[in-house]
Amino acid sequence: MDGLVIGEYNVIELRPPFSPKNYLEAIRVAENAGIEFLIVDSLTHAWTGEGGMLEIHSNVADRTKNSYTAWREVTPLHNQLVDRILQCDMHVMISLRAKTEYTLEDGPNGKKMPVKKGMEPIFRSGLEYEVTTHFELSQNHAACTTKDRSGLFDGEYFIITPATGAKIWGWLTEGVPAMHDAAMTKAGEPQPHADAPTDTQSTHNRPTATAVTNDNPTDITITPEHVDKAIKAYCAGMDKQAKLQVAAEIKAITGGIVNCLDITDANVLALLYQKFSKQEGP
Repeated sequence: MDGLVIGEYNVIELRPPFSPKNYLEAIRVAENAGIEFLIVDSLTHAWTGEGGMLEIHSNVADRTKNSYTAWREVTPLHNQLVDRILQCDMHVMISLRAKTEYTLEDGPNGKKMPVKKGMEPIFRSGLEYEVTTHFELSQNHAACTTKDRSGLFDGEYFIITPATGAKIWGWLTEGVPAMHDAAMTKAGEPQPHADAPTDTQSTHNRPTATAVTNDNPTDITITPEHVDKAIKAYCAGMDKQAKLQVAAEIKAITGGIVNCLDITDANVLALLYQKFSKQEGP
């Protein structure tokens, strides 16, 4: 990505025991070293790893012969770690492993096939509600958000790239709204969105396509924005699993591109619009 500058990259390699105490110490060291952006990869180890909270709970339960009251010693450790992450003087990204469940359902050929039903982070429940944005990654690498306080990624299904980080950084530093038609500066002056054409990228140079659908028998000039809008309308009201399946279809049609605004092939735009558009048109 042109203009992308990656600063100094430091690593603190945690080894067992993966106790909350060791995570807290690593956070303290990073903060004192002036680290601006901390990546905790992964926090799951503090829960299920050797010396983690589940092991601490098991040891306390064995000692006291009471599994329920053993949480009294574990919960304060959990709360202290989560609160420290939320209150530290750094931007923080947390990664969690996920467990999936499968059910057998009828496939297109009439045979039973395994279908993935949801993803659950491997950590004490509720952590996703503490963060600003929570991404889930499917097996085909498509990302979606189950919570997004920034509003940058609502209803979008895409492959995470450096541009994703640039959007988040813009929101953090300038409060740039996510909506294409509502990009404003702090002074309230309208500014082009990152996805909008610039002086060096005029609307005449952007990919367009002419499409005819059953619902709209006249020719329509299609842009990436039209396709993006049509797909969001198509997915409205779907559950998460259905939306991920749509993302997989889009990826198959585009050859790996999930964010429609990145499509440069007019034929692909027309195909996507014909497949996902509704009666209201662009």
